[in-house]
Amino acid sequence: MARPRRHTPEAPEEPCIRCGLCAPVCPEALAPQELLWYARTEDWSDAAAHGLDRCIECGLCNQVCPSNIDLLT
Repeated sequence: MARPRRHTPEAPEEPCIRCGLCAPVCPEALAPQELLWYARTEDWSDAAAHGLDRCIECGLCNQVCPSNIDLLT
Protein backbone atom coordinates (compact mmCIF):
# COMPACT_ATOMS: atom_id res chain seq x y z
CA MET A 1 0.00 0.00 0.00
CA ALA A 2 1.33 3.43 -0.90
CA ARG A 3 1.95 6.01 1.79
CA PRO A 4 -0.44 8.96 1.84
CA ARG A 5 0.88 12.11 0.25
CA ARG A 6 0.38 15.17 2.41
CA HIS A 7 0.39 17.42 -0.63
CA THR A 8 -3.16 18.67 -1.14
CA PRO A 9 -3.94 19.78 -4.69
CA GLU A 10 -6.73 22.08 -3.43
CA ALA A 11 -4.34 24.05 -1.21
CA PRO A 12 -2.08 26.58 -2.87
CA GLU A 13 1.57 25.79 -3.30
CA GLU A 14 3.75 28.36 -1.58
CA PRO A 15 7.36 29.19 -2.49
CA CYS A 16 10.01 26.93 -1.01
CA ILE A 17 11.26 28.46 2.23
CA ARG A 18 14.37 26.27 2.20
CA CYS A 19 13.53 24.86 5.60
CA GLY A 20 15.26 21.60 4.78
CA LEU A 21 12.63 19.43 6.48
CA CYS A 22 12.38 17.18 3.43
CA ALA A 23 16.03 16.06 3.44
CA PRO A 24 16.21 14.25 6.80
CA VAL A 25 13.06 12.21 6.10
CA CYS A 26 14.32 10.94 2.75
CA PRO A 27 15.21 7.24 3.08
CA GLU A 28 17.64 7.61 0.18
CA ALA A 29 19.48 10.58 1.78
CA LEU A 30 18.55 12.92 -1.08
CA ALA A 31 17.77 16.63 -1.02
CA PRO A 32 14.24 16.62 -2.53
CA GLN A 33 14.01 20.41 -2.82
CA GLU A 34 17.21 20.53 -4.89
CA LEU A 35 15.97 17.75 -7.15
CA LEU A 36 12.75 19.69 -7.66
CA TRP A 37 14.69 22.80 -8.72
CA TYR A 38 16.70 20.80 -11.24
CA ALA A 39 13.57 19.11 -12.57
CA ARG A 40 11.64 22.38 -12.93
CA THR A 41 14.47 23.89 -14.97
CA GLU A 42 14.91 20.61 -16.86
CA ASP A 43 18.53 20.42 -15.74
CA TRP A 44 18.59 16.64 -15.99
CA SER A 45 22.36 16.28 -15.80
CA ASP A 46 22.53 18.01 -12.39
CA ALA A 47 19.42 16.12 -11.25
CA ALA A 48 21.09 12.84 -12.18
CA ALA A 49 24.32 13.91 -10.49
CA HIS A 50 22.37 14.54 -7.27
CA GLY A 51 20.69 11.12 -7.31
CA LEU A 52 17.33 11.62 -9.00
CA ASP A 53 17.42 7.98 -10.11
CA ARG A 54 17.62 6.90 -6.44
CA CYS A 55 14.30 8.54 -5.54
CA ILE A 56 11.81 5.81 -4.62
CA GLU A 57 8.83 8.23 -4.64
CA CYS A 58 7.79 7.28 -1.11
CA GLY A 59 6.17 10.69 -0.52
CA LEU A 60 7.74 11.31 2.88
CA CYS A 61 9.11 14.64 1.65
CA ASN A 62 5.59 15.77 0.73
CA GLN A 63 4.32 14.88 4.19
CA VAL A 64 6.67 17.34 5.90
CA CYS A 65 6.69 20.21 3.40
CA PRO A 66 5.15 23.30 5.05
CA SER A 67 4.87 25.01 1.66
CA ASN A 68 2.59 22.30 0.23
CA ILE A 69 4.99 21.65 -2.65
CA ASP A 70 4.47 18.37 -4.49
CA LEU A 71 8.10 17.30 -4.48
CA LEU A 72 7.27 14.15 -6.45
CA THR A 73 6.23 15.88 -9.64
